[in-house]
Amino acid sequence: MQLAFVSEGQLSYNGESIPYQLVGNAIRVAGEWGPMDYSYQLSGDDLQVSGADGTSLRCRRQQQGAAQAGGMPGVSGGGTGMERYLQGRVCSYSSSPDGGYSTQHLLEFDGQGRFYFGVETAWDVPETTGISRNWGDGQNIGTYQVTGANRGDAVYLRFPDGRVGTARVYHVYQGEITELFLEGPDRHYGKSLCP
Repeated sequence: MQLAFVSEGQLSYNGESIPYQLVGNAIRVAGEWGPMDYSYQLSGDDLQVSGADGTSLRCRRQQQGAAQAGGMPGVSGGGTGMERYLQGRVCSYSSSPDGGYSTQHLLEFDGQGRFYFGVETAWDVPETTGISRNWGDGQNIGTYQVTGANRGDAVYLRFPDGRVGTARVYHVYQGEITELFLEGPDRHYGKSLCP
């Protein structure tokens, strides 16, 4: 898990951007059912966050202001050496129930700690047809770390804007990671889903 205070009033928790404010000795965040307060205690580089619902996070400050929960490795720009298990393109596909709109997300890994990402949306509805792509401009390049090549192991993705996402290894074939499940947007990626 990764907690980052992106700006005064905005934090990122596991890649999800959430508004917040400091109220006394608590961090108030916007929740689905209204604001929620989490008490915190900061001691040097250690941050302890506790919620009324019993949740508790222990974080340690990392480079660039990111506090990392639970002692799990985050993305610091360097690899773990396991990035070689994740190479090539994996894709995710979704469409509207009537088939008028479809979206394809892709992640392409170089096996050395860098990845490329993009989205293509196509539509075919009355009076209009088209395709929109946001790749190919050289801006969509991030870094990644692989913590293991077994189902459930984490893959950390750092995007160019500083967001950090967590994916889980979903399937491995002949020593190669072939499917991932990206947490947050809850999106399944697989090599077999690419055209």
